[in-house]
Amino acid sequence: MSEAIDYNSARAKAGDLPASTLQWLDTLGGVERYQRAVLLDPDGKCGPNTQRSAERKIAEGWAPDVMLDLSHWQREPDWNAVAASGVGGVYLKATQGATGRDRTFAPRHAIARRAGLRVGAYHFATGASVDKQVAHFVEQLRGVECGGLVPVLDLESYPKGRDANEFAHEFVELMSDAGHECALYTYLSFWSQRLAHDALPLVPLWIARYNGALYDGAAGERMQRELGAQIKAWQTTYKGGEWPGVPGRVDVNLLTTEGLDPFIAEATA
Repeated sequence: MSEAIDYNSARAKAGDLPASTLQWLDTLGGVERYQRAVLLDPDGKCGPNTQRSAERKIAEGWAPDVMLDLSHWQREPDWNAVAASGVGGVYLKATQGATGRDRTFAPRHAIARRAGLRVGAYHFATGASVDKQVAHFVEQLRGVECGGLVPVLDLESYPKGRDANEFAHEFVELMSDAGHECALYTYLSFWSQRLAHDALPLVPLWIARYNGALYDGAAGERMQRELGAQIKAWQTTYKGGEWPGVPGRVDVNLLTTEGLDPFIAEATA
């Protein structure tokens, strides 16, 4: 690590590496953790590739604030370590379709809350009827105390030949009728192929894109033009990244300069 520190210091002294970039990376836990998250060489050196990646995110308004999302696929975290890491909040998978439940949701929700974390729930959409999916999701939310974050619709898979955008609007409306604000998670590719034909619900958007900057390419540029003001979180790590307290890999999501505020439930703000 001393070699990496010397390397970074030399680049900074030469004027090639702004101190502000290193400070941004330090807030995320340092260059090495950032590199692991974005699949750059995890050697702690802030070379040109790491620098360009970080500075693109800085220029687009992404803050060095993160939230995590987990499901039963992750082994049990050390929740006190997660809370001590400075992560803003955690989303846990609660339900899938009209009947599926994540067995880890309720116990993890309670433990994470006791550790002092803001916690939210997400629902993975399927082709089942929207009213049954909302009713199923809401029933699971009743089983836990408010975690402080709005529920999220995870819309990344939906039967071909059916209008995914219409489903999103109906889901958000029914959640509102049930007394819940809502946010929407999807992939850039799914948006461009299945959702971009019409405006999305006016809720905070959480977008996944792993292979490059979020707004690269024609689809990314269109998304920035049309939805940039709504996008509040970016799942940017390929198959997850490393984070203190979480065994293996976990999805690490960058937030905008607004931080976690767009996802905080009004009743708990």
